[in-house]
Amino acid sequence: MFASLPLRYKFWAVNAVAFAVTLVLVALAIIWETQGRNAALAEQAAQLISSQHWQSVPSSFWDSDPVLGKLDGSQVIKGQGYWQVFAERAPAYALAVFALMLLVLVASQLLISFILSHLLHLQRSMLTAQQQGDLTVRARFSGNDEVAQMAQAFNSMQSSYQHVLSMAQQVAQTIDHEAKQLRSSMQDNGRALAQQQGETNQAATAVEEMSATVLQVAEHAANTRDQSSEADRLAGHGAHVVKTAGNAIQTLADGVEKTAHVLQRMVDDSRQIGGMLGVIHGIAEQTNLLALNAAIEAARAGESGRGFAVVADEVRALAQRVQQSTDEISSTLAALEKASEEAQNFMGQSREQAEQCVQQAGQAGAALDAITQAVAQMRDNNTQIASAAQEQSQVAGEISRNIVRIRDVTEQTVVSNRSAQQIGTELGDDSAKLTQALAKLKL
Repeated sequence: MFASLPLRYKFWAVNAVAFAVTLVLVALAIIWETQGRNAALAEQAAQLISSQHWQSVPSSFWDSDPVLGKLDGSQVIKGQGYWQVFAERAPAYALAVFALMLLVLVASQLLISFILSHLLHLQRSMLTAQQQGDLTVRARFSGNDEVAQMAQAFNSMQSSYQHVLSMAQQVAQTIDHEAKQLRSSMQDNGRALAQQQGETNQAATAVEEMSATVLQVAEHAANTRDQSSEADRLAGHGAHVVKTAGNAIQTLADGVEKTAHVLQRMVDDSRQIGGMLGVIHGIAEQTNLLALNAAIEAARAGESGRGFAVVADEVRALAQRVQQSTDEISSTLAALEKASEEAQNFMGQSREQAEQCVQQAGQAGAALDAITQAVAQMRDNNTQIASAAQEQSQVAGEISRNIVRIRDVTEQTVVSNRSAQQIGTELGDDSAKLTQALAKLKL
């Protein structure tokens, strides 16, 4: 209860205790003075009795003396009571006690006023800092007493809080700025990943179309090979007819004409295959460019795009292999087309020679032998085309699977980017709240 009293009342209580202690000391002083006086009187009386001079003293003296008296012819010491001494010394003690208590009261009031003025100023500074959030408030102080030390400690605490919160405000502003940059970067990455995902889907579609084209090339190569076998058989049969009978020249001419038509179809098919190979070559170049773009985007993505970069490199390598294969097939088809055209021209000349003269049957037989060789070569070339087309089909399938894996990785990256973007948004909101809270403080 005493601890909860105001400081002024505590000083008054101390003054009351000091007054009570002073009264006790006054009472003890009266007791000690009374006892001292009585002891001195007893000693004087003893000396008087021992000298026998008291007998010559008149009786009226003993009756009037306040200290000594005569009882039955003997002397006794009356002494002084406490109240007598108190009554005698009361004015002096009262004046001393009053002066002392007045001095203590004035000194305590001055001390109370001095302490309370500093404490009230310190209290107002603290309340201002608390209510207004003003960390620039400082308590004025002088000297090095306890109150000054409290004010100095409060000022040091304000300076520390001001420094810490200033740093916190700077950090919050930095975090807010970086969170905005992170959110912007995540949005850019999201758009880039969306574009990359669309391009990956286009690449997958292109590879599927390329696979279908390769299958068609393989089918055409197989058909051409079969037709070459048929042409070889017809050419052999024509040679046998030329060698066995001259009257079969017309039949040979018909066979040559049929062979010319077959060669024409073969030339047309070769040109068609060449056109398809051009398409495949263009698709391979586009795949190579897409893979290169994917590798660049993966490098921009950093650690999360490393696996995507490896797959993009594999796609690029496969696209280059496709380009090489198409170049080889194109060269083979060009040679085949040239040979077919030469065979067709030769067959035309053989037909004219067969119609002009039977004697040229031998030459026609030789031409048929050449045709047989050319057809055999064409059959071998078609076999190579079919094998290359089958290999290219396998490569296209591998490219398709790799692109599907790239697409899956891209989708996972898109999901991760959305999560990172959400985290960046939450971080920006939190930093904005922190900045707003710190802005309410006066630093």
